[in-house]
Amino acid sequence: MTSGYAEVNGARLYYEVAGAGHPLVLIHAAIADSRMWNGQFGEFAKRYRVVRYDQRGFGKSAMVAGQYSDREDLLGLLDFMGMDKAYLLGCSMGGSAALDLTLEHPPMVDALIMVASAFRGFKFTGNPTPLEDELVATFKASNIAESAELEARIFLDGRDRTPDQVDPAVRALLIAMDTIALGNEKRRDEYTLPSPEPPTATRLGEIHIPLLYIYGDRDEPLFAGVAEKLTQEVPGTQVAMMPDTAHLPNMEQPEEFNRIVLDFLARV
Repeated sequence: MTSGYAEVNGARLYYEVAGAGHPLVLIHAAIADSRMWNGQFGEFAKRYRVVRYDQRGFGKSAMVAGQYSDREDLLGLLDFMGMDKAYLLGCSMGGSAALDLTLEHPPMVDALIMVASAFRGFKFTGNPTPLEDELVATFKASNIAESAELEARIFLDGRDRTPDQVDPAVRALLIAMDTIALGNEKRRDEYTLPSPEPPTATRLGEIHIPLLYIYGDRDEPLFAGVAEKLTQEVPGTQVAMMPDTAHLPNMEQPEEFNRIVLDFLARV
């Protein structure tokens, strides 16, 4: 394994790379950093050249002034790595960035795996939960510690589970990662460029590569709806629902998650 910093669009993005074979890039969620892939990085590197990285304002990648987009940073990282083609695996925000890159640069993406990700233009009619309302209040008050705890309850515990039903080591790692992310969130909101037009939801028919969508049954109902939308709009989309997991199924059940992903990629 080697690590370093990629100079990308005025930022220094921390990355790790291991293995040989077809490139596979892991893109983390907005409540985490590249450490969320601890259970995947080494296993996937046995078959592929795997890259994981911290997006700007996450983990070891500092937040810098200036407008940017996650998808353009991802494109810059691929260029830095000399990768003209890759498999992309992204969770939540990371999956959305991977989807946008797929639409903007289709020759560069050979397969796309989205984990608990949504996209612009997808309409969901659900109402905020009490915990989500509480999170808004704590975030406005800049209470990072309480916000991180609430996000763990929302995204890790998920629906109908209590904290004691979740692995405490996973919980501790998530809160550690999210504490860094929350400290930079307001600056990220300030500097993030608008998403591309037209909305992603209107362009799903342009996807012509193998697509796998993974979500947990303890996550928000929104993501089951996204899975259904993708199967309607993108022929051949494969869906895997992981029981007893929420927004980060790869951290909760790494062995089953790895099996699903590797089986999918073996057939690409």
